Amino acid sequence: MDRIIFGDNQFFGINHMSEEKALAQAERFKDLDAVIKVIDIAYECGIHAFMFNTHDRVAGLCDH
Repeated sequence: MDRIIFGDNQFFGINHMSEEKALAQAERFKDLDAVIKVIDIAYECGIHAFMFNTHDRVAGLCDH
């Protein structure tokens, strides 16, 4: 199993510590290109395991 698994909460405005931060993250990642950019950077840094929930927008990421 990979030592680091990159989750998706930030991409869908989920932050269990701060509603304000959650709203800021939802705004930052409202465009899937912004999400893909972060995923690509994580992959380049050696993170190759990703966890995505069943959010409707995940389908747009699957082909990437």
